[in-house]
Amino acid sequence: MLNAAPERKLLPGPRYPLLSEADEADAERLYQRLKTVGHLDPKPPGTDE
Repeated sequence: MLNAAPERKLLPGPRYPLLSEADEADAERLYQRLKTVGHLDPKPPGTDE
């Protein structure tokens, strides 16, 4: 055995909150809407895309 060093397990780094709870809730609401509808902004009338 050439490499006799013990195997190291990588530990996850500390997690810091990036959003406030209110902003996170808003982002989750928008994400769920995007999953359901397929887009966030309503298409203007007469647009065929």
